[in-house]
Amino acid sequence: MLDGHAALGFDAVKLYINAVKQLREDAAQMPLTPPAVWHAISGVHGDEALDGESGIISFGGDVDRQVPLDKLLSVQHIDGAGKPTQAGFCGRVGGQKQSSWCPPLEAEKGR
Repeated sequence: MLDGHAALGFDAVKLYINAVKQLREDAAQMPLTPPAVWHAISGVHGDEALDGESGIISFGGDVDRQVPLDKLLSVQHIDGAGKPTQAGFCGRVGGQKQSSWCPPLEAEKGR
């Protein structure tokens, strides 16, 4: 049974590679340090948000944000045979609307 770790790992690596690539393109002479990469990652929002395997990844334009904005949370129901089905979800995923019982999505800076 899949538990989502592969999708999250894939997205984390993709996010890191995109940040490093952006640093190399925008500031090739800047040393590649953890703070520089974190600053590039914090720029992932709005039109630059990553449409990942685990949902939309956006840091909302806030450099101090340590977690993605409105990360996808899937709520599953397990039937009598042990088969999971999605009961709903909260967070950002493509253009889909989250379930009505979720807290409201946070607005991104500049939007």
